[in-house]
Amino acid sequence: GGSPDKRAQTLRLNVGRMLQHFVNVMHNAGRGGGVDDGVDKVAGDPSMVLYSGHDWTLMPLLMVLSGPAHRDTWPQYAADLTLELWESGDDTEESRIGSGGSGSDDFVGRNTTPRMANRWVRVLYCGRRLPLAAACTGETTAASPQLAEAGFVALKDFVRFLEDGDFLIKSPEQ
Repeated sequence: GGSPDKRAQTLRLNVGRMLQHFVNVMHNAGRGGGVDDGVDKVAGDPSMVLYSGHDWTLMPLLMVLSGPAHRDTWPQYAADLTLELWESGDDTEESRIGSGGSGSDDFVGRNTTPRMANRWVRVLYCGRRLPLAAACTGETTAASPQLAEAGFVALKDFVRFLEDGDFLIKSPEQ
């Protein structure tokens, strides 16, 4: 229930700082400087950052990321949400996706030169691709149909979706 504006405001207040932190970590991945944004301090350049929460934390994240698909569905017991960050090794990322499976093995998982244009996000819910909200697909993602079909969204489209939906809350230091 409620108006879309009220729903967006409620979601922003529930998970806005957490989503901003995830974006900060993804932006700084590969730079070695870590993140200290008032939400959490991530030192160095970890290959994985793990957080735990409860269903009442997971529910608003699912509502933001997948839109109405999870609006009326409570997370299953022991559910997990994975945000993967991938970087293609060159400008021909479409050719790097194989025809079998998700194609993840064809990516260069961590490159030492962070370039947002070649960074891709994929979200998994309980080990399966989470269909992201339609508004999450932007110009860059649309230009790479093989990546989009494999469940990847360009990082800049992902961030633009969160910014346009007013879901992010920056810490006072930012």
